This record gives sequence, C-alpha cells and structure tokens, in this order.
Amino acid sequence: MSTPSRIVMLSVGIGDYAHPEVDDLALTRADATDMARAVMQLGSADTLVRLMLDGQATKAGMKAGIDWLAAAVGADDVALFYYSGHGARYTDQDSDEPDAYDEFLCPYDTGVGGGIETLIRDDEMREWLKAITAHTANLVVILDSCHSGSAILLGEATPKELSRELVEKILKGYKRPAKAAGIVQEGPLEGHMLLAAAEAHQSSYELHGMTNGLFTTYVLEGLADASIGTFYDLFDYAADKVNADAAEYNLQQNPHRLDRVEGDLAYR
Repeated sequence: MSTPSRIVMLSVGIGDYAHPEVDDLALTRADATDMARAVMQLGSADTLVRLMLDGQATKAGMKAGIDWLAAAVGADDVALFYYSGHGARYTDQDSDEPDAYDEFLCPYDTGVGGGIETLIRDDEMREWLKAITAHTANLVVILDSCHSGSAILLGEATPKELSRELVEKILKGYKRPAKAAGIVQEGPLEGHMLLAAAEAHQSSYELHGMTNGLFTTYVLEGLADASIGTFYDLFDYAADKVNADAAEYNLQQNPHRLDRVEGDLAYR
C-alpha cells in the first residue's frame, strides 16, 4: 500500500438550515471545521482543503464543491468528501418496490421552494461522485448523518435526521423510480470507499457534552493517533468506540463501512 501524494478534501457542515421546519444541529459546523483542520495537520504540505458551512452548502453549492474536488484531484491523490448534517430516508408504498428506500443528504436549502429537487438522493450523489472517480481511483466518503427516525431530543442524544412528517411534506407526490439505486445497492464506484456513521436504517447522534458528533469525535481521535495510518484502521477505531457508547446510552447507531474494491488506503 503506497502513501498518497496528497489529500484533496471537501468538508461540509450544516447546522443552521434555511427551512424553518428543519431542526438546527449544534455540532455539525464544528465537525466539518475540525475534520478539515485534522486533515491539514496530517503532515503533507500540499494538502488541499475546501470548507463549506451552512449557507455555502446549498444543493448547488455542494454540487459545485464536488466539481471542484474532481478538478483539483490528481490520479495519485486521495479525494476525501466529508459531510456532517441531516440525513433522511423515505419509502414510497405505491412504488413497484414497496420495501425499497431512498436515502438523502440534506443541503442547507432542503425543502425551500420545491420538493425532491431540494434534497440530494443517494443515486444522484453517486452520479456527482463519478466526476471524481474519473480522475482518481482513491475516493473516500465519510458521512456523519442518518437516514431514519425523527428529529427529536432523546435524553442524552440528538439524532441528525429529518422527521418522517417533514420528509413526507417535502416529498409530497414523489414516487421512487422503480430502478433507482444508491451507492450501497449498486456497490462502490471504482476506487470508492464509504465510512458511514450509522447503518442505512439507523440514526447518527450528537451526544450532549461532546464538542463533535459521536462518530466524528472518534474519527478525529483516530486521525490524531500516529499509530493509525489507513482509512480501514481509522474506521475500525471509531466504530468500536461508537458501538461502546451506543450500548451505554441505549442508542441504535452502528457505523457502516463500504469497502473499496481495490483495498485500503493510507493517509500517512
């Protein structure tokens, strides 16, 4: 396993959403900022990082950010896309596949002035990421968001998700395309790995008293540990910690890794 020539990173954190019915999140801006700083501190002088927070991270802004990442990355570089914010999950009971779900990332302008087009569907993000994998076979996506449940306060933890009622309101009249499929269903793009904070049906949480989201807290710890130098090992470290906290606080959050066909990647 060779060390990449450099890391090129897009780090997105959204906590203050434009739509009045989308609950704000307390730690997502810190998540994206601290992840950007941690990657810059890994030691490569030519590491390139772009940070997008709140109103910068509209759907159009995020698409432009992905395009920037694709244009900036070289064949030997690692392209790293990090996102901390709301996620959503929706099933259309009238579709040809009643048990099928779409997963969404929620940009800053989610639900403003439209329906499905204001969210980023899983297979839409896959199409965006193809612009990156056309330039490098080293793509790492880290998502600290969730895809199910309701945005309510649960004791010591806040889930990073839209309520079912709000998702239905935004997606009124939406029918899932019969053959639509997201990143997980189709398997990874060439060179792509996914490090996710939770399984597709689970929530990702912010624990009270922490300065970062639960998953991101331990990803940051792992990045600061000089003995950890690959993304698989980083994920294993963070997942073990999250699983222990989830058991202690009775949370349904288990990080998920979608492996890169070509294997692990080193970052130091």
